[in-house]
Amino acid sequence: MGMLIEHRIQNMFSYTKRKPHAARKRVVASLYSKSTLYSSQEMMIISRILVKERVLSILDKRARDKSPADVLELGSSFAMDFICAYLFRIKCVPDFLRCETSRRDWSGAHRRTKGYGIWSEFPGLVSLREGWG
Repeated sequence: MGMLIEHRIQNMFSYTKRKPHAARKRVVASLYSKSTLYSSQEMMIISRILVKERVLSILDKRARDKSPADVLELGSSFAMDFICAYLFRIKCVPDFLRCETSRRDWSGAHRRTKGYGIWSEFPGLVSLREGWG
C-alpha cells in the first residue's frame, strides 16, 4: 500500500516514519520553491493560458452580457485548473473554467461537503447564529 508500482518507490505521503518522509520532502522541495516557480517557463505559459485566454474571456463575456459572475466559483475553478496544469500539464486539466456545467457541478458538490470555509474564521458569529436557531 502506498507504493508506486511501476518504480517500487513508496509514495511520500504514505510514510509512517518521520525521517524517510523528511528526506523525500527535501528532494522534491525545490520543485515548489518560489524561485523555481517564478522562473519557470511552464508556469508563465500556464498563467497566460488560464488567466488571459480563460478567466478574462469569461469575465469579458459576462461584462458584455451584463450578467453576474460567481467569483468564488471562478476562483476555485481557476485554482483546480492551475494546480492540475502544473502537476499534469495544461492538456490534462479538468477545464472547469471553460466547462460551466462541470464547474457548477463540482462547485455545488464541494459546497455540500465543505460548506463555506470563511465561517471558520468567525467562530463567534457562527455560535451566535446557531443560538438563534
